[in-house]
Amino acid sequence: SGLGNCTRDRLKVNGKVECLVKYDCKTKNGVQACKLGQASGITKKIKIYQSFFDNVASLAQPDRRACYAGLMVHEFAHTCERYAERTPEARAVAAVNYWKARFSPGSTVDAENDCGFND
Repeated sequence: SGLGNCTRDRLKVNGKVECLVKYDCKTKNGVQACKLGQASGITKKIKIYQSFFDNVASLAQPDRRACYAGLMVHEFAHTCERYAERTPEARAVAAVNYWKARFSPGSTVDAENDCGFND
């Protein structure tokens, strides 16, 4: 599909990633929630925040890479088209599962519990 090709192109050809050593957090109903990443509208650039790096710091390197892939796929999907979370979330989980199967067979890393993709 065109959207899948766009996300693929962001990863392989024209995507930009900005890593920020800062937090973007808000408190809602007494619970603090911090962004892991953000897509900058319909552009080719995404941001990854410190909260994501904190979430994955204790994971083994292959599992961290799986989480990186998942977050990047999720955010780059948003750069291709602004739409609800369902498709980007499904792509993030698929990316994590692909990376762990390819580079860390037997890994039990989980996109929600370990990478923090539970918003």
